[in-house]
Parts: sequence; C-alpha cells; structure tokens
Amino acid sequence: VARLLNLIGSDGVKIYRTFNIDPKEETVNVIFDKLEEYCTPKRNEVMEHYKFFMRKQESSETFDKFYADLRDLIKSCDFGKSEEKLLRTQIFLGISDKDLQGKLLREDLNLIKSENKIDVIEKKNVNKFNSTDYHRRKQQQEHVSEQFGREHSKKMSKEKGNVKTYKFNCYKCGKVHSINECPAYNRICNTCGNKNHFALMCKNKAKSENRNYEKRENNQVNTVEKENEVYEYLCLDEVEIGTSNTWTDNVKINELNVKIKLDTDAQLNVMPIEMYKKIKSAQLEKSEVVIKTFGGFTMKSQGKINVEIENDKCKTNVVFEIVNYEGMPILGLKDCKTLKYKFNEVHELEIETKKKRFVKENIDIFTGIGKFPDKIKIKIKENSIPVINHPRRIPIKLIKKLKELIERLCVQNIIEKCEEPSEWQHPLVVIEKPDKSLRMCLDPRALNKCIVREMVQIPIVDEVRNKLTNKKYFTLCDLKDGFYQCELESDSMKLCAFSTPFGSYQFRRLPFGLANAPEIFQQLTSKYFGSIKNICVYFDDILISGNTQQEHDEALKQVVNQARKLNIKFNLNKLQYEKSEVRFLGMIFSEQGIAPDPEIVKSVVELKIPQNTKQLQSFLGMVNYLRICIPNMSELIEPLRGLLRKDVVWSWSINCDSAFNKLKNVLTELTTLSNYNTEDNFTIQCDASEKALGCCLLQNNRPVYYASRCMSDTEQMYAQVEKEMLGIVFACKKFHKLIYGQRLVEIFTDHQPLISIMKKEINKIPNNRLKRMRLKLLIYNTDVKYCPGKYMYIADLLSRNYIQRVENTEENLNDVVHAINEVEVQFKNDRIEKFREETNRDEHLSKVLKYLDTGWPNKMIECGEIKHYFKIKNELTKENGIVYFGNRIIVPKVLRNYVIKKLHETHLGITKTLKKSKLIFYWPGISSDVKNFIDICEICRKFSISKIKEPLLQHEIPELPFQKIGIDIAEVERSNYLVVMDYYSRWLEVLSIKNKTSETVIQLLKILFSRFGIPEEVVCDNNPCGSREFKNFAKEWHFNITISSPNYPQSNGLAEKAVGIAKKIIKKAKSENKDLSLYLLNYRNAPVAGLTWSLAQMLQSRVLRSKTNSINKKILNPTVVDCSEENKIQKLKQKDWYDKTATYVEKEFKPNEHIMLQDKFTKLWSKAVVLNKTKWPRSYLVKDEKGKILRRNTIFMRK
Repeated sequence: VARLLNLIGSDGVKIYRTFNIDPKEETVNVIFDKLEEYCTPKRNEVMEHYKFFMRKQESSETFDKFYADLRDLIKSCDFGKSEEKLLRTQIFLGISDKDLQGKLLREDLNLIKSENKIDVIEKKNVNKFNSTDYHRRKQQQEHVSEQFGREHSKKMSKEKGNVKTYKFNCYKCGKVHSINECPAYNRICNTCGNKNHFALMCKNKAKSENRNYEKRENNQVNTVEKENEVYEYLCLDEVEIGTSNTWTDNVKINELNVKIKLDTDAQLNVMPIEMYKKIKSAQLEKSEVVIKTFGGFTMKSQGKINVEIENDKCKTNVVFEIVNYEGMPILGLKDCKTLKYKFNEVHELEIETKKKRFVKENIDIFTGIGKFPDKIKIKIKENSIPVINHPRRIPIKLIKKLKELIERLCVQNIIEKCEEPSEWQHPLVVIEKPDKSLRMCLDPRALNKCIVREMVQIPIVDEVRNKLTNKKYFTLCDLKDGFYQCELESDSMKLCAFSTPFGSYQFRRLPFGLANAPEIFQQLTSKYFGSIKNICVYFDDILISGNTQQEHDEALKQVVNQARKLNIKFNLNKLQYEKSEVRFLGMIFSEQGIAPDPEIVKSVVELKIPQNTKQLQSFLGMVNYLRICIPNMSELIEPLRGLLRKDVVWSWSINCDSAFNKLKNVLTELTTLSNYNTEDNFTIQCDASEKALGCCLLQNNRPVYYASRCMSDTEQMYAQVEKEMLGIVFACKKFHKLIYGQRLVEIFTDHQPLISIMKKEINKIPNNRLKRMRLKLLIYNTDVKYCPGKYMYIADLLSRNYIQRVENTEENLNDVVHAINEVEVQFKNDRIEKFREETNRDEHLSKVLKYLDTGWPNKMIECGEIKHYFKIKNELTKENGIVYFGNRIIVPKVLRNYVIKKLHETHLGITKTLKKSKLIFYWPGISSDVKNFIDICEICRKFSISKIKEPLLQHEIPELPFQKIGIDIAEVERSNYLVVMDYYSRWLEVLSIKNKTSETVIQLLKILFSRFGIPEEVVCDNNPCGSREFKNFAKEWHFNITISSPNYPQSNGLAEKAVGIAKKIIKKAKSENKDLSLYLLNYRNAPVAGLTWSLAQMLQSRVLRSKTNSINKKILNPTVVDCSEENKIQKLKQKDWYDKTATYVEKEFKPNEHIMLQDKFTKLWSKAVVLNKTKWPRSYLVKDEKGKILRRNTIFMRK
C-alpha cells in the first residue's frame, strides 16, 4: 500500500484521503477499486435508455452493424432479465425495411430466430441486387474500356476476376468517378420520376430539347446512331470464354497480320485508331455514325475505312468504323458469315449467353438449400438390433472448425442436438479438404443392413427412348445437395444420430450414404415433376426436352415454377442448358435420333494391335470369354489362332489385321443397350495394371459398357491395393447412371486384400487414400468378390492395352479423412519419421513395402518374419511409408522395445497393456514380448498383487485320539488362554495361563498329557514353542514339534479355528457371568459339523453327563466310535471345495535363486535370495535385501 501511495503522487494521495477505508481491510485491490469508482463518470440511466430507444437503422446501414450498436448500448441500461425482450422489440421498431418489419411483427419470434431471419433476408436481398445490378456494372466496365482505351481483353477476364479502376464522365450523374461509385444510383429523377439518374442527365429532357435523333427500343446491348438508323452490337472485349481462343482469329488486313475478335451480336465492324495508323493505303472517309455502347454510352466514330481482309478460308472487302479505344478490331455478324466462320460455335456462344440470362432470372432456384414438402420415413426390419458407436476423437486443430461446421449445419436445419439418448449412434467421419474446409458424413453401414428398401419402379431405357425420340432441345437439371433436400420424420431422425466431442446430434435431413436414398429420390422427383409433359425423371436428374423451342421452354418454365413453389434447388454446376444432344442412360439423344454413347466402346475401339504372343493371348482370352454372344467365333479367330503355335514365327499379316478389326467390331456391337434392363443385376470386372485401369459392366454375361484409362503420374506411384481400389472407384463413377440405385452390384477383383477392406468400417481402414475412396463408394450397394486374374479376361485386357493420355488425379483424393481410434499413443515429433526410416531399413518390412507396391509372389520361399507376413498379406496395407495390419501399425524390430516401453509407460498390467497394444501395434510375437517385458518390470513386480491361494495341503488324519494336537494362545480381554485341539476328535481344551512363557505352557501341557497321554506330534507357532526350553521338553517327552510358517497362520489351521471357537465361548461366558467349564461341557457334547458324533463320543466313545441328558440314562451308555473314514471323506470334500479357487503350485525354488519376496503387512514385493528349503512343507529360508534371514511360505515368494 505504501508503494502504491508513493507512486500515485500528491494529487492521488489527496483523492485517497477522501476515501473512508477501514485500516484492517485496506489493501492494494481495495484502493484500486475506490480509485476506479472515483474516476468513472457518473452514469445517467435515463440518458442511456434514451440513447438505446432512439437508435434506428440507417437506410444504407447493414443489420449486423445496427445489431452490434444495440448490443453495445443495452449493456449500460441495466434492464436485467428483460434485456433480451427489449432488445428484440427495439430491433423490430428500429429496422429500416418496413416490409420486413411488418413480417416480423406478425410472427412471435425470439431474439435468436429474429436475428437469423433478418440476416437471411438481408443476404437474400443483397444477392438479388447483385444479380440484377451485374448487367449495369458490366455496361459501365465496357464503356470505360472503349472510351479511354484501356487494355481490357486479358485484364478483365474471368480467370483473374478483377477490374481496373477507371475515372470517367458518367452519363447518369454528370460527374467524374470510378466504376460502381455513381451517386445517382437508387435516386429518383425529378423530371421523369425514374430511378438511377439525376434530372440534369435525364434523357426525357434531352428528348424534348432535341428531336434530331429518333430512338428505337430493342433487346440488343449497344447501338450505333446514324441520323435515323440504329445499329447494335455486343462488345466481348472484357469477356474470355475459358482459356480457348474460339472467338478470336488471326487474319490479314491489307497484308498486315492482325488478331481480330469475332462478335455475332455486332452489326458493324470497329477498329481502334492505333490499329488504323498501322494499315497501309487505307483511306479514311467521313462517317456520321454515333456508336451507342452497352448501357447507353455514346462514342463518335472518327471515320471509316474500306479494307481487304483475308483468313485461311476466303478473302473479302469490309468496312471498319474507326473509334478511339484500345483493343482488338471487332468483326460483326454480317462479315463473320462472309468469311465463312463456323456458326455452330457461334450458336454455342449464343446458348451460353442465354443460359446466363436464364440463371440470372432464376438464381433463387440455384441458391440455398431446398426442401421437399414430404417428410421421409426410414423403415427398419423388425427385431433389428441397434448399434451404438463410441465417439471418436479428432485432431485438436480441427475441433474449432468442426464446432463451427456443426453450428452452421444446425442453423441450416440440417442437423440438431439430441434431446434424449438415442439407440442408434453412427460413426462420424470428418473430411478435411485441401482448402482446409471440413465436410462430415456418417458411416451408416450398420443401419443399411436393417433398412427395408421400398420397391420403386425405375424407368427403363425403352420408356426413355419413347419420350426422347427425335427431340431437338434438351436441358438436364440435377438436384443440388439432393440428400439435404429430404426432411426426415422425427422417429427417423433418431436412427441417424451420431456422437461428437460436443454431444450427440441427429440429422434432420437425409444423410449421405443411406441404402434407400435412390428410391427416395425417384419417388419424390416422380411425384412432383413426373406429371409435367416432356419430362424424364431418373433419380435426382430431371431431363427436359422438346421438339420445338417453345415446347422446350414451356416444359422448362413449368419445372422452374414447380421448383420455386416447392422450394427445391438445382445444382448450377451440373446444369446442361438447351443442348442439341444429351447423354442419358448410356445413350445419346438428339434430333437425328438415338445412338449408343461412343464412350461405351471407346476402350475396345482403341485396342492396339498385339505385338507378341502374350498380348494376342490376352485379346483372345477376352473374345473366348464372350464366345456365347459371338456367332461364328471360330471362323473369325482362325487367322489369329495360327500365331499361337510354337513352331510359327510371329508375323502379323493383312488377314490378321482384318480378323482383329472384325472382332473389335463384334465386341462393340455387343454393347448396344437394347437388352439393358434395370430389373436385372449388374456385374463389374475391375483390374489395375502398372499404368492403367480397365473395367467392364456386364449384365447376363453380356458386356454393356467398356471403360479404361491410363493413370496420372501421381496415381502410378500408388501401392497396388490403392490402384485396385482406384479401379473400383473409376468403374462405379463411370457406370454411375446405370448402377446407381441398384439393389446389388457385384464387383469382381483379382486383388484379395480389397475384400476385407470393403467390409471394414471406415475408421478401421488405416490408409487415408483408401478411406477417401471407400467414402466415394458409400452411395452404391456393392458386393466385392475375388476372382483370379487369369479369369478376368475383359478387365485385364483393357488395363494393359490402352491409349496413352495425360490424366489428372482427382482433387478430392487429396482430402484428409479424420477417423481416429479410441486409443492413441503420443510420440515425439521425430518418431513418425523414425518409423518410416526403420521400416525401410527393416530386413522383412522393406520387402513387404516392395510387395505391396508390385504385388505378392504366388509362393514365399524365404524364411523368418516375411513368411508370417505372407500368410496375412490380404490384411496388409501401407500409408506414408508405414505398413499396417488392419488398422494396426507393424513395428520394425529396432523400435519394438521403444513401443513396449511407451505402452507400459504408466505400468498397466499385462492384460490391459496387451489389449492396448493390439489396438494400435502389431508384429509377430507381440503378446509374448509384452508379457516378458512386464514380467521383469521392477516397478510392476514391486506393486504386483498377492499370489492367489495355492491348493490345500492338508495335515494327515491320525488314527487315534490325541495322537496329533494343535496348540495356540488366545488373548481375550487381557487374559491369556492356552487352546488345545485334537486332530482326530476335535476335542477342545481351554486353559487359563498367567503369561505366555514357555515354562507356563510346558506346565499346563504336562497336566494335559497326564490325562490324555503324550501325543506323537504337536503343531504350534514359533512363539513360545520355538524356544530352547520347549524343544528340550519335546525331546524329553518324546514328541515331535511342527512349527507353522511365520505370518502364515493357515499352516496351523485347526489350532487357529480352535482359537476362534474358544474366544467366542469365553466372551459369551463372561458376558453372562457364567462358568466357562459348563460352556465347554456342552460344546464337547454337541455333534461335529458334518458328522453324527460329538467330540466326547469320538474321544471317549460316550456322551458326557450334563444338565440336559441325565434323564435318559441310555444315552450315557458307552459305544465304541470309529470315525476315521468319515473324517477322511470330510477332509476330501473340504479340499475339493477349497481347490476350486486355488491356483497351481510353483515349482520348487532352488538354492541361490533370485526371487521376489512379499511383505505381509505392506503387501510390497522386494528382491531376495533363496538359501535352502526347510523340513516343513512349502517353507524356505531366504535372505532379504537387508541381509536378514527369514523363513517364509511359498505364498510370499515369486520367481
């Protein structure tokens, strides 16, 4: 406090003295609080309320800024619990859009829903404005680039997506400004009442003042005014279509090489002044033409020239208007025709322009996420067993992105938080794209097995043929995010639940990969679009056709209106607009009729001529496989068969060439789809060679579709299992239109490891590339089967006989699929790289890597671990230079000890460590290696549990009473008693003793022996019976002493039991203050448990007279009792019962053997050395770490 007062200065001290602070409570924090309270201006609550309620949204202000200011103002209003309600009310009252305000006032929305709704509507209005304002901005850009001569043909292309900033005289406001900065935008003219210009620049005003020019309205873009004539053209200088030069050409103008732009919408030709200056012998004539450009900008022609223009087809004379701009000369429609340019390309440009206009007008059906009116019900089979998958962890760096993605999907009503526990919990798969954005989906394989798929009629080719025959115009629309446009019923939502690090969620819309998705699409699209004339519906594709332009446009209009009405969205990227021909269901439909798609037979048509016997055998193998479908096959192959003989020199003749081409023609004719039937099952053959992929789609053993392609340079470096999986993905994507929605598609491969990979859950596939490919196949109902390569005739040939082309690797194969196992071991940063290095150095794993790339041999001759790996080759994969067995890393020999140490870092037991290791790692003999390591772990041995009891080792039953006795000392309430029990009759003696000295015990035993005789053996504890006096007593009285093991009272179990009985009798007698002798008399007269005789009968062959049996004297008659057999039977039963939970006895310990010795009290184990075995059973003399010599039972000893 003193330092603080010194630092705040004299003025601060003066303020401090005004505070009334209790010296006991004075601290630095208290002083700071007082100073802060003093310095903070006094708040006027009424003024704060006034500022809040007077805040209104400005006309050009965004809702986000308005909402943020309200949030900031309400903090100082202290509205308490009413804060959110008042904030919502002020939003409704202060919003500038009155139409939106009316909608909000009609609905009872909370703050969050109000905020979301306003935000969505505002963005929608912005998009709408952008789409309508796009054309106007385009006009300004084109005007600027022509008026001021900017070089625009490249710099304003779509590829770069930016426009230079130019200053120009605006015809709407009369001022000089940049593009899109016109102050007249959205302002109302005082002269005509229209928007977007000032009265100063109003054209209606100019009309009244000057009648020299007569204007004609039309739909063209730019006009040229020449007295009473108006010419219009479209300037394409700022637009580049893709990267091609389709709309430019190199020509000669008066022998000067010039690049010109072809413009079919232009009705005159224009040339820049700089270009005119370069042309020789060109006479500039006077021109009165005024060019009106896109958007109404006017440009005066500087004159006109008549020049000779020549291209590679013809030569002609044309007239160019000379204009002050920079760029290419533009050739109009009339002279394009004169120079014989191809107008089918021109037509394509016109269609493209029309398509853009169509998209602009209907942008709402291409944006956002739609929703069908119907709710989808997923039916599952009765008695289906729900499957719950535990949530999988994802990398920490993705948690924030995943949370944002989940929140965004919740706002879009695609998913929602589960309100109650769900019986189904599916694995969540998170995919990270190359741009670092995330996509997530389910792995619904378990649910797919239980789904009842509805029988929905799929259109067959013949039906489609009838509808599309001789149609001239075609448009193909594809549903956007088709899965998410199908809303689920509440019960069905529970079937699509999944776990995340943030809790359980469920899909409100149809998730990706459900088996019944194709039928759902077919039902919904047929229901809402199938009744429209000239429409073909096939799953999520809608094909519009028409004999005439009007018929096509009418059908398209109905589809658009229906989609807008039902809030259904289409995919803009897949829109095929007003095509003259369309590929649909493997056929090409056009005005000329129907033809098979050339892609179907392209791979066979491009088959190269065989260069040797092996290649010819491969080709004939494919022909022979299809022999049932080929008439007169033997005649066709006769010229080729001779080349297979061993005694014939290879010589490819004209006859061979003719036979080869005839066979190719036959094979291509087999694929005509007249026999294709959606009701029959399909089969696919897939194969991958070193550099190419080949596949064939068959139905009823007839080829339907051939396909092949060479691999990209990247794909050629894939492992063989990755190449084979890539072949399956290529086949499914190529045949998508034919196999999508089929109940089962059989896929044959000659790579057996793929069979097990296709059956695994995605998170259990260690290879990330295989995961990505497996995700692509989720939408198909496939059954992958193994077929030896020698029987894969068609696919094998197509994968080896191909035309070399440049192929690109699919972008989405660079996605990263995050599905991490529940158990993970953290390594140092360099350990993963160390794994790769050691795997390459490992004697056997380096060979495994090689075989995974090139293929395994048929037999394994080598010995060692490689032979074991050969047996499990179908389960081996590689990822980033590391070999996996299933989803477990195979550890190189050098790193195995390190891995075991890492697994056993926290000293888990053998069972847990083994289970943990088998989730992550693998190598031959991993179980024994882990067990051996833990067995010698010092920490684990020290804190290991006690040994399980060993099998019962019973004392021998004596033949006579008092032949063998057990003695012990009992202490009850500070009184000591000598307890003796006979091993034969269980006779109990309880004798009071003054102290525990051996002398006292000996005196009492002498009295006892005088009554019952001297026993042969006395079983006792070490204290006091281990003393010298007691040993001398035993020697003098001729009996043996058996001393039980220290700390192991079970070895004198009968005496211990007698002590327990004696203690109870003594306590009961003392509690009632009765004579102990009476208690002992009655106990000796009671029958022994499990026997019919009492202690007295077994010892004295008679019942002792007591207070209760004196009436019946017959009971007291002596009867000789021999209970030896009964005792033995009882002992055996006890042993059997005891041994049920006992473990085996360890082998005998040898002298000088190092062992672990347990302390009975701390239960800890320490090192010790065996000295020798004693004469008593399971008893050894050992030396502990401190050098003490101890006698211990084997229950405390462990090797």
